[in-house]
Parts: sequence; C-alpha cells; structure tokens
Amino acid sequence: MRAAVEEAGGSMDDIVSTTTYLTDVTQAPSISAARARHFTGDVLSTHTVIGVAALARPQFLVEISAIAHLG
Repeated sequence: MRAAVEEAGGSMDDIVSTTTYLTDVTQAPSISAARARHFTGDVLSTHTVIGVAALARPQFLVEISAIAHLG
C-alpha cells in the first residue's frame, strides 16, 4: 500500500479510507496494531473491518482496500 501511494506521488497521510477484509475476525486487534504503526498522521483515515468466509485464494487471510486523495 505504501509503495503504491508513494509511486503515485503521495504518502500514507494521503490515504483517507481503508477497508480490511478478514477471514478470522479474532485477528482484528493484531491488524489494528499493525495499522497503528503505519498510519501516524494527525488525521487518521477511516477504517472498516469486515469478516468474510473466504477471499479470492484460500491462502489469503487478509485483504485491504485503500482510497487516497492526492491533491
């Protein structure tokens, strides 16, 4: 995610919204802790966590969608 937003000329501070899809919602605290290490700006993006039965490939446990505003 960081590489993609930086390639577009932005930074993690430009991400305004994330949606995290988890196959095991008991992992939400771990995901939140990891997120806190990467999102450190004064205004944090919105964050939605959704539990799902499965993702596109069986080996995937987490999928994150992000929206950035580059102005």
